Amino acid sequence: MADCEVTRLHFLDLLQGRAAADTAALVDAHLGRCNACSAEFRELEAAWQMLGASADPSPPAGLRQTVFAYAERAAAEGEGVASGVWEAVKKWRAVFAGSLGALGGYAVLTLISPIPDTVELCRVTLLRNAAMSMGELCLVYVAVAALYSGLPVGVAAYLWPGSQDRWGAGLAEAAVFALLAAPTFLMQSGSREWLITSTALAGLVLGSLGGGLFGSWVRVRRFAGA
Repeated sequence: MADCEVTRLHFLDLLQGRAAADTAALVDAHLGRCNACSAEFRELEAAWQMLGASADPSPPAGLRQTVFAYAERAAAEGEGVASGVWEAVKKWRAVFAGSLGALGGYAVLTLISPIPDTVELCRVTLLRNAAMSMGELCLVYVAVAALYSGLPVGVAAYLWPGSQDRWGAGLAEAAVFALLAAPTFLMQSGSREWLITSTALAGLVLGSLGGGLFGSWVRVRRFAGA
C-alpha cells in the first residue's frame, strides 16, 4: 500500500515528462506488478492526452468585441437608470419644497387672521348678514379655506415647478400641501359643527388644487412667451 501511494505521487511528473530517470524506472516497475496502479495510470494518461489535444489557449474569434460591446451597453443602461432616478429625485425635491413653502404661507395667513375670525369678518363686514343659515355659513367657510390654501399653493407651483411636467408637479404640490395643512386646519375648526369643518376642509382641498393648477398655468404661459 505504501508503494502504491508513493507511486501515485509521481504520476503527474511522469505524464508531464518531468520525472527523473531513476524515478521513472521505479514507477514503471511498480506498474508492471500492480494492476490497480497500472489501470489508474492508463486512465490518467488517456485523460491527459485528450486534454492536451482539445486545449486551445487562444480565445474565440470576436470575444474581445463582444465583451467591449456588452460593457458599453451596460454602462449606457446604468447611466440611463441613474439619470432617471436623479430626475425623479429632483422632481420630488421641488414638489416637497413647494409644499413646505405653501404650508409656510398658509401658516402666516392663519396666524395673522385665523379662518374662523376671517369668516366672521366676512359675515359682518362684507356680507352684512348677522343671521346666516348653516348652508350660507358653510359656503363662506369653503370660500375662505379655498383662498387660504389656493394663494400659497399657487405661488409655490409658480416658483417650484418640479420638472417639465408642470401640471403634474402643481397637482403633486397641492396634494402634499393638503395632507400637511389638514391637521392645522382641523385644529382651528375642530370646535365647530362637523358640517362646517367638513365643508371647509373640502374648500381647503379644492383651493389647493386650484392654486396648483393656476400656478402651473401661469408658469407655462410665462415660459411659452419667453
